[in-house]
Amino acid sequence: MRCILTLFFLACFISSNAQNFTKERDKFIKESQRAFTQSDDQLTFSKEKLPKLIESSTFTESQFSKMVDLSNSIWLNLVFIE
Repeated sequence: MRCILTLFFLACFISSNAQNFTKERDKFIKESQRAFTQSDDQLTFSKEKLPKLIESSTFTESQFSKMVDLSNSIWLNLVFIE
């Protein structure tokens, strides 16, 4: 019983700390800039290239939605690895 409760609380803690990127373009850009800034390359990409890509007229809503879903999946996997 104690083991089950420990696992439950651990799962709740991990899920509460998991990043969920929003599907609003402006908010997604800001969230990704805060989340992916561990190296100079990530910082450059999130500050310069990502906003241009997302705001581009050739970047469809379907593509953006898939990118958000993939980002959430990657972030969730990173939380479980750490």
